[in-house]
Amino acid sequence: MKCKKCGYKTENNKSFSNHLRYGCKVKPWVDNKPCEYCGKKITRKKPKEQGRFCNHICYGLWRSQNCLGQKAPSYKDGRCKNRLLERARLPFKRWRKAIFQKDDYTCQKCGDNRGGNLEAHHIKSFALYPELKYDVNNGSTLCKKCHKETDNYGYTKKNNRV
Repeated sequence: MKCKKCGYKTENNKSFSNHLRYGCKVKPWVDNKPCEYCGKKITRKKPKEQGRFCNHICYGLWRSQNCLGQKAPSYKDGRCKNRLLERARLPFKRWRKAIFQKDDYTCQKCGDNRGGNLEAHHIKSFALYPELKYDVNNGSTLCKKCHKETDNYGYTKKNNRV
């Protein structure tokens, strides 16, 4: 076998394949297409390396500009964003801390008192009773295991009852 690009000769198929993949000075698979983010030419070392970006940094920057809000694959009418923002606001954090202090940082069902394991629980659901959202009497401290066992944990069909 003889390489048409550089003239390399061999009878061994594997050797010739390796020559094309790693040793040939003229690489037939490099098409030098531009990176979609920065526009630089993309150079590849192996034919299996395909992509639209020159490196992971350009890919991350492109995603940060093009996968936000309505363009995001998991976008659901803005619902997720509002729920996350609500829990990040200062009134919610104050309510959570007040619940922990009221219950002496201890699970009210099993007595667990490990700090990273505790969660503040709304007795009456956060979504169904917005007027009780920050009421300290509407909260209790539970560990993760006990919290998952409550009727109104997470967003499920059983929460939709009024």
